[in-house]
Amino acid sequence: MQIAKNIRGAIVATAIPIFLLPLFLVHLQAEDVVERKPLPKFIRNAVIADRYLGTREVEELLQFERVEAVCLQLLKRPNIPFPARSEALKKLAELRQSDTVAELLPWIEQFNDEQSNEEDDTVLQDLVRLLPFQPRLDLQKHRPAILSLTESTHKRPTREAALASLATADGSTEAVWQLTESSQAHLLDVLSSITQMPTDIPREPLYAKVKPLLQQAPSPDIQAAAIEAVALLNPRSRETFETLNDFVLGGTHVDACVRAISKMDQTAWTADRRLPLAEQLLTHLEGMPLSSRTSQDAKNASELTKTLAGILPSAEEKIIQSRLDQLTVKVIPIKTIEEQMRYDQTVLVLRTGQGVQIVFDNHDIMPHNLVVVDSPAAREEVGIAADRMQNDVDAIEKGYLPDSDQILHASTMLQPGEKQSLFFKAPEQAGIYAYVCTFPGHWSKMYGAIVVVDQVDDYLAANQRLPSADELLGIQTVEWTYERLTENLSSLDQNRSFENGQQMFLKASCFSCHQVANEGGRIGPDLTKISEQYKQPSELLTHIMNPSEKVEQKYATVIVETGDGQILRGVVVDDGPVALMIKEDPLSTCDPVVINKDNIEDVSHSRLSPMPEQLLNTIVEESHVYDLLAYLISGGNPKHPLFQDPQ
Repeated sequence: MQIAKNIRGAIVATAIPIFLLPLFLVHLQAEDVVERKPLPKFIRNAVIADRYLGTREVEELLQFERVEAVCLQLLKRPNIPFPARSEALKKLAELRQSDTVAELLPWIEQFNDEQSNEEDDTVLQDLVRLLPFQPRLDLQKHRPAILSLTESTHKRPTREAALASLATADGSTEAVWQLTESSQAHLLDVLSSITQMPTDIPREPLYAKVKPLLQQAPSPDIQAAAIEAVALLNPRSRETFETLNDFVLGGTHVDACVRAISKMDQTAWTADRRLPLAEQLLTHLEGMPLSSRTSQDAKNASELTKTLAGILPSAEEKIIQSRLDQLTVKVIPIKTIEEQMRYDQTVLVLRTGQGVQIVFDNHDIMPHNLVVVDSPAAREEVGIAADRMQNDVDAIEKGYLPDSDQILHASTMLQPGEKQSLFFKAPEQAGIYAYVCTFPGHWSKMYGAIVVVDQVDDYLAANQRLPSADELLGIQTVEWTYERLTENLSSLDQNRSFENGQQMFLKASCFSCHQVANEGGRIGPDLTKISEQYKQPSELLTHIMNPSEKVEQKYATVIVETGDGQILRGVVVDDGPVALMIKEDPLSTCDPVVINKDNIEDVSHSRLSPMPEQLLNTIVEESHVYDLLAYLISGGNPKHPLFQDPQ
């Protein structure tokens, strides 16, 4: 049973070739029957069932028995595994004592609405994929309705699936091809529909009609569609391969030719054409910007090049594979860790000159960016420069990116829930580089190291345990405890250094969020009179080391869930009787977000303070921690008694 589930998961996670769908569906029907749970007893009618099931996550929905209400949800909801959707269609027809085509066509019509959104379109694509593989007799019964789906008023995936279904119903492509005589649009649809036609339909007559379009097509789109069609209609034709090979060498319809050749039988790949084709594909990839080399078309070209290399003589294979490796873009997903002010990856190992795509995903409740700098020392220098920007009028517009030659690459400042890809080439000079968040106050905790080497495999082999980012960047930290620091707290009044205290205010990132004596940030409260709130040094130390113990509501992050499903995060600006106003970016000068209270489902406060813990860990001298405490207690006054020589 578990093996069957694993097989199913592996297949579902993979794109299923459309011509293998019938075999795949048979496999699913033969699987062990999964034990499913009944609907809750309080569900007594279809309306309640639809409302209840509509709020369930897909994973939970799949666990219910396949009663009518569940089948309807599995047909109309997005993100349903394709096999489960197919099973639901069959079960629904059985429950209603109808046929699958009769149940499927109304849903296809509904999701063809021009006002549909992106999620609706993904559902439609699944539904129309099912249509050509329904029983032939059922398709024949509904032939007039299917024919109407081929009209231009319907979306292209629907038209293509309808044409393939007509061919299935007729057992031939003759009637379908006759439709091409009326317009070029019909011709394009018919050519594209061939990928969905079951393999038991005779293909020779259609191949004879499509082949001339390779050389004489009424439009480039039709020629490209014909290229992909002939590869499916006659996958063993050397003549077809050589024609497509010539197109690639001439730079014509390269993407379509790559897809077509990849579907052909390798016995059709003429031996003396393989090396020139691989070399031309490499040239094609070299001409692409980095941002295009992770596209599906580029992946297709890379995969075909790799396959060609694998059937070349060993010496040629090594040359082709080496060139391909140089062109491959390394995709690195990096996420922020919610409420921890950290990246989930803090050490990257790259080859010199390697193409890189960092997919940066902000899961936190605060804004963040990712900035690559040219040295370990630049992390602190750029970070402090960003801290000093926050009172600049153009700081928001610049995304807290200081003007610095030390910055090599940078994402924009992402709000919570946003994602962005950052493309760049790794430096040609081997060495240690860094990346950091430059939102004020974040640089001291939110960073990572980039190791650039000539041979990645050799480096990883020699470093079974990768060094930490702190080790690579030369960052010294001390895990201070409250008990250790209070042991000598009595020495706080002994000739403290104002200059050191002021410098530690910068080093520990206090400056970025707080003001002392009119110097510093404006995210958190002004600390000039902090000694009035925390009268004992031990109380102030406790607050610094455990800021979440007491969070002022004025500065706490709230999480608002609206009735229409939005999740908004920010600091409350105004809490009135009718609306709640929050600022998503605490440093932004733009208008706050206004949320009508009638549209609020839930409001919760983050359990953590916006002020991170362990800020003192970047201060490695105990006496410097005391200098910082003295600086705060003094309110930034160099003439305070704490800074005077007792003698």
